[in-house]
Amino acid sequence: MVLGQYGIDLTLDQARDKARRTRAAVRDGVDPLEERERLSEGETVADLIEAFVERHGKAHKKTWAADERRLNRLVPAACEL
Repeated sequence: MVLGQYGIDLTLDQARDKARRTRAAVRDGVDPLEERERLSEGETVADLIEAFVERHGKAHKKTWAADERRLNRLVPAACEL
């Protein structure tokens, strides 16, 4: 597993600290490479729109339904450009 590039990404102390934390996570049953892959997959635009509406729309705005329709119609189309 590559932790970073010495001198560019990490100092020697930072690399040692990161290696200690990684070894501790492995001891606790965490697969660091699996975690990195999961984080790199990310969410879809539709998932982000849904999360946005849940967090900021429904609880705070009366026009959340119109906002959700607008986002679903316009944002994915802009992402395809």
